Amino acid sequence: MNSLLSSLMILSLLFAPWVGILTPLDVSAASAPETDIQGNGVSIADGDTTPSQDDRTDFGSVNVNGGSVERKFIIYNTGNANLNLTGSPRVVISGDNAADFTVTRLPKTPVLPGGSDYFKITFDPSALGKREAVVSITNNDSNENPYNFYIQGTGGTPEIDIQGNGVSIVNGDTTPSLDDRTDFGSVSVNNRSLMQKFIIVNTGTASLNLTGSPRVVISGDNAADFTVTRLPKTPVLPGGSDYFKITFDPGALGKREAVVSITSSDSDENPYTFSIQGTGISIISSTAAGYSFTCALTDGGGVRCWGKNDYGQLGDGTINEHHTPVDVSGLASGVQAVAAGWFHTCAVTENGGVKCWGYNSNGQLGDGTTNHRRTPVDVSGLTSGIQSVSVGSYHTCAVTDSGGVKCWGVNSDGQLGDGTIDERHTPVDVIGL
Repeated sequence: MNSLLSSLMILSLLFAPWVGILTPLDVSAASAPETDIQGNGVSIADGDTTPSQDDRTDFGSVNVNGGSVERKFIIYNTGNANLNLTGSPRVVISGDNAADFTVTRLPKTPVLPGGSDYFKITFDPSALGKREAVVSITNNDSNENPYNFYIQGTGGTPEIDIQGNGVSIVNGDTTPSLDDRTDFGSVSVNNRSLMQKFIIVNTGTASLNLTGSPRVVISGDNAADFTVTRLPKTPVLPGGSDYFKITFDPGALGKREAVVSITSSDSDENPYTFSIQGTGISIISSTAAGYSFTCALTDGGGVRCWGKNDYGQLGDGTINEHHTPVDVSGLASGVQAVAAGWFHTCAVTENGGVKCWGYNSNGQLGDGTTNHRRTPVDVSGLTSGIQSVSVGSYHTCAVTDSGGVKCWGVNSDGQLGDGTIDERHTPVDVIGL
């Protein structure tokens, strides 16, 4: 029986190349584990001494002041027998700077044929410059035992520099300037805005992490007038940059101020702050000049007047002369046209109504009285339906939506067009129009 078995084995050895059958010797030779370690999907050769960021054996630049980075490495068994990780611990780190690298997750054992498991290493540099170590994994892969490869990282520090218009803005700057765009200039308060772009540059040797939430914060008395319309990305790599945008939309006239604050991993400039400002202004769409006084209509539909004011023709509620513009009471918006006469003023509202103020001895304000008015009053019967108004010395006329004309005030020369010379304190129709 033994001689028969021996004969069969000899025959299988002789004919195996032609019939494609495995011999007992072939089965024994193929039964072995095979180790392949990868980082970022890239195989790391056993004995590799050239760390690379491609396979994550180079951990890059990390802040020495509390920074760290973790990398994941996968152990594959491409053989047909269990891969046993026999070291204690299963992953050993040695070398001059081994203390800067910590195994934060150990792989399981065994690794089955065709299977995998992983381990993690965290790099936390204790000093500036290149930090190096060696990873060693003892196993039962006979031709790759132990499996060794080099790792490295660089201890660095981030350095933040914020620029506007290519000009660096000093941390803590309290003097906004047009040169670096921290002064947004003059912007209309009426549906106008201005956006400025600021660039964050990392001139250091470690990643700059922007740690605030949100990453750019605006505070101060007029913070609501400034909005971050684009946030920067994080981290900003060494030598890299990213940007943010701020839009200024003034909520009132005059200087509007705020402070920008950015929290980051730059230990000596944290937070990075600087002041910004802009000026809210009114843009004038038209003017009307009376006798010794002037009024202007802003692009936001407001009326402002200045000059002589002995009858309240400036409409600010006083009879004080003003050498600079003052707001007409109640008409900060909603006006589409303004006209000035000898001592009185009238405006057409967006609703088509007419309001007048100032001198009224002849009823030229159209409110049914002869009382002077220091603030606007409605013209009787003309709260809507008016397209335009014109003002004479002591009378006033308006064009209606239907194309008619109505007038009121003094009429000594028939200037009201109603066929009489009677003074009218409320509007009357012009005959024939």
